[in-house]
Amino acid sequence: MDDFIQRAFGADGHLSKMINGYTPRAPQIMISTKVGHALEKSEHLLCEAGTGTGKSLGYLTPAARWAIQNKKTVIVCTHTIPLMTQIVNVELPE
Repeated sequence: MDDFIQRAFGADGHLSKMINGYTPRAPQIMISTKVGHALEKSEHLLCEAGTGTGKSLGYLTPAARWAIQNKKTVIVCTHTIPLMTQIVNVELPE
Protein backbone atom coordinates (compact mmCIF):
# COMPACT_ATOMS: atom_id res chain seq x y z
CA MET A 1 0.00 0.00 0.00
CA ASP A 2 2.92 2.39 0.69
CA ASP A 3 3.96 2.43 -2.98
CA PHE A 4 0.36 3.07 -3.99
CA ILE A 5 0.15 6.04 -1.59
CA GLN A 6 3.36 7.56 -2.98
CA ARG A 7 2.16 7.05 -6.55
CA ALA A 8 -1.07 8.83 -5.64
CA PHE A 9 0.10 11.63 -3.33
CA GLY A 10 3.81 12.10 -4.11
CA ALA A 11 5.35 15.10 -5.86
CA ASP A 12 5.25 13.29 -9.21
CA GLY A 13 2.17 11.24 -8.35
CA HIS A 14 -1.19 10.90 -10.04
CA LEU A 15 -2.80 13.79 -8.16
CA SER A 16 0.00 16.18 -9.12
CA LYS A 17 -0.67 15.32 -12.77
CA MET A 18 -4.46 15.65 -12.46
CA ILE A 19 -4.84 18.73 -10.24
CA ASN A 20 -3.23 22.02 -11.21
CA GLY A 21 -1.22 23.45 -8.32
CA TYR A 22 -1.28 20.21 -6.33
CA THR A 23 1.33 20.16 -3.59
CA PRO A 24 2.08 17.02 -1.55
CA ARG A 25 1.17 17.34 2.12
CA ALA A 26 3.11 15.21 4.59
CA PRO A 27 0.15 14.91 7.03
CA GLN A 28 -2.12 13.73 4.18
CA ILE A 29 0.41 11.09 3.13
CA MET A 30 0.78 9.98 6.76
CA ILE A 31 -3.00 9.67 7.25
CA SER A 32 -3.38 7.79 3.99
CA THR A 33 -0.57 5.39 4.88
CA LYS A 34 -1.98 4.72 8.34
CA VAL A 35 -5.49 4.14 6.96
CA GLY A 36 -4.09 1.73 4.39
CA HIS A 37 -2.17 -0.21 7.04
CA ALA A 38 -5.20 -0.34 9.34
CA LEU A 39 -7.38 -1.71 6.55
CA GLU A 40 -4.78 -4.30 5.56
CA LYS A 41 -4.44 -5.48 9.16
CA SER A 42 -8.18 -5.22 10.02
CA GLU A 43 -7.32 -2.79 12.81
CA HIS A 44 -9.16 0.22 14.17
CA LEU A 45 -7.66 3.64 13.59
CA LEU A 46 -8.51 7.04 14.99
CA CYS A 47 -6.76 10.02 13.45
CA GLU A 48 -7.26 13.73 13.60
CA ALA A 49 -5.77 16.53 11.52
CA GLY A 50 -6.30 20.21 11.01
CA THR A 51 -8.15 22.05 8.27
CA GLY A 52 -6.41 21.91 4.91
CA THR A 53 -4.61 18.64 5.58
CA GLY A 54 -6.46 16.77 2.88
CA LYS A 55 -8.10 14.28 5.20
CA SER A 56 -10.94 13.32 2.89
CA LEU A 57 -8.72 12.19 0.03
CA GLY A 58 -6.26 10.91 2.63
CA TYR A 59 -8.69 8.27 3.87
CA LEU A 60 -10.84 7.80 0.76
CA THR A 61 -7.92 6.86 -1.50
CA PRO A 62 -6.62 3.85 0.47
CA ALA A 63 -10.19 2.84 1.37
CA ALA A 64 -11.18 2.71 -2.29
CA ARG A 65 -8.00 0.81 -3.18
CA TRP A 66 -8.58 -1.72 -0.37
CA ALA A 67 -12.25 -2.17 -1.33
CA ILE A 68 -11.40 -2.83 -4.97
CA GLN A 69 -8.57 -5.23 -4.16
CA ASN A 70 -10.62 -7.17 -1.64
CA LYS A 71 -14.00 -6.93 -3.38
CA LYS A 72 -15.49 -5.47 -0.21
CA THR A 73 -17.59 -2.47 0.64
CA VAL A 74 -16.29 0.47 2.66
CA ILE A 75 -18.76 2.69 4.47
CA VAL A 76 -17.72 6.28 5.15
CA CYS A 77 -19.63 8.27 7.75
CA THR A 78 -19.16 11.91 8.61
CA HIS A 79 -20.31 14.03 11.51
CA THR A 80 -21.90 16.66 9.28
CA ILE A 81 -24.01 16.67 6.16
CA PRO A 82 -21.88 19.44 4.56
CA LEU A 83 -18.79 17.24 4.82
CA MET A 84 -20.61 14.25 3.33
CA THR A 85 -21.87 16.51 0.54
CA GLN A 86 -18.30 17.69 -0.08
CA ILE A 87 -17.05 14.10 -0.26
CA VAL A 88 -19.79 12.99 -2.66
CA ASN A 89 -19.75 16.07 -4.91
CA VAL A 90 -16.09 17.12 -4.82
CA GLU A 91 -13.64 14.45 -3.61
CA LEU A 92 -15.12 11.26 -5.09
CA PRO A 93 -15.72 12.61 -8.62
CA GLU A 94 -12.01 13.56 -8.90
